[in-house]
Amino acid sequence: MIDGFDKRKFLARLLIGIALLYFFVGLNFDLNIYDEGVGLVGAERVANGDIPYLDFFTIYAPFNYYLTVAYSMLFGASVMSPRFLVLIMFVITLAIMHRIIQKSNNNKPMFASGLVLMILLFFNPFYAYAKPTAPAIMFSVLALLFTINQIYEEVFIWKDDDSEPDKKPKPLMKYLVLSGVMSGFVLITRHFIGVYLLIAIASAVFFTFDIPNKQKIKAYLIVLSSASIIAIPVAVYFLINVSWDLLYNQLVYIPATIFPAYRALPWPTISNALAADTLRQQLMLLWLSVYSFLPVTVFLFTTGAFIKAKRNNQLTPRLKAALPISVFALLLIMQAGVRSDAEHFIPTWLFSLLALFVQVDFSKLRIVYKVFFVSLILGFIIVPLKEKADIIKNMRNPKAVVIKDIPRAERFIISEHWYKDLSPAVNFIRKHTSRKERIFVSPVRNDMLFISDAVFYFLAERLPGTRYHELHPGISTSEPVQKEIISDLKKNNVRYIVIFKSYFNSNEPNLSSKSSGVTLLDNFIKSNYSAVKHYGHYKIMKRN
Repeated sequence: MIDGFDKRKFLARLLIGIALLYFFVGLNFDLNIYDEGVGLVGAERVANGDIPYLDFFTIYAPFNYYLTVAYSMLFGASVMSPRFLVLIMFVITLAIMHRIIQKSNNNKPMFASGLVLMILLFFNPFYAYAKPTAPAIMFSVLALLFTINQIYEEVFIWKDDDSEPDKKPKPLMKYLVLSGVMSGFVLITRHFIGVYLLIAIASAVFFTFDIPNKQKIKAYLIVLSSASIIAIPVAVYFLINVSWDLLYNQLVYIPATIFPAYRALPWPTISNALAADTLRQQLMLLWLSVYSFLPVTVFLFTTGAFIKAKRNNQLTPRLKAALPISVFALLLIMQAGVRSDAEHFIPTWLFSLLALFVQVDFSKLRIVYKVFFVSLILGFIIVPLKEKADIIKNMRNPKAVVIKDIPRAERFIISEHWYKDLSPAVNFIRKHTSRKERIFVSPVRNDMLFISDAVFYFLAERLPGTRYHELHPGISTSEPVQKEIISDLKKNNVRYIVIFKSYFNSNEPNLSSKSSGVTLLDNFIKSNYSAVKHYGHYKIMKRN
């Protein structure tokens, strides 16, 4: 610090400023019909008094729905509003990650490391739309920060015959409690990620805390108890209002069995990359195949260094701090192991890089290792940077149209042919139905589907006429669920059904591309509804 100038604080604030600028320059104004639509409609149903799992189907933990409702009540219901909430959470995430890196590097600025994490955090497939992963990542980073604070906390203990004190770690209640509370919020946001986080914190408590085993057990019980303070009231509420069968089926059984069977994508390999149709796809898959092993590599590197240092009695706080982060990153790879695309790799990559930046002192590396790490990181960030450049370029696309007549998506930019289909379809439903009237949005075929247009409900400002606004292959393609949907359509007196024909045909190597042979719902729609309007890929059906 010179004449009151604090370089570390200045660069930390500059990083946040750059992150905000990076977010807004080339902001994604496209619509996400499925993933984002599922979250927006789910939140709207919660605002209407519906209870997740009971009144509508979802495989996600509930907190993000209620968080989105609260934010939308303050700032209005629109597609963009929750995206700004994601921006806030990701900026907080970046600031905390940067602080963890600084703490492990003797409070050096570590500006370049922060920039790398920023580029990955704001990679378009990950940040472009509102999703429950955002709060889960933010709370996870907070929990790890408090755990790492515990590792760095030391007290001085004097013995009568010592001229110098011994330094001993001491478990501080506040850090254990805060770490547990943050873990509790992760559990009620993305429950599987919450379990991974608690395992990672356990690795810190039992392998890095220099205290007797009984105190380690006590310390971890404090973490679990603190997590329970958040998670148990939520669990009790839903156990009172929703049957155990529904909760287990949607939160455990379907994610563990049906989702992998119908959504799995193969692990990226060089052979898959070479077999892709276009050069762009080939390069993306090649990039994925190279960096898909980063979490495992970082974990092995960290644990190897940790074990070696422990044997030689040379454990450092930064190596202790890297252990739970690398464990968490390794466990997050389970998500990418099911659906192996960039979007699902990003969380595990983020924490892998964080572990790397925490434990490696780049200033002390030999030049050959510096060149290796710099090359590795440059190759890593080149794809997110290219994606950002493409988004900026596409904003000037003459074939794109700015939405002006759909209130909840004003100023969004979509392709001209989609706009010509979407706008009149949405406004037809808004004109011919009352605000309280329910509709149903269906794919062309309900025996086989990839995704449905869930966001249509939100744009039309109409609630679904069935529990299933998220039409998931393996669920809505089954006979029991189709019978339930038909019953809901009758019970809710649904007059209008919107049939959406997807703009692309998916042929993923999983069961979503195969027919279930169940056509009950399709036959019911054909027998009881007739087409009244046709807007390109949208067909409006009215009950006979």
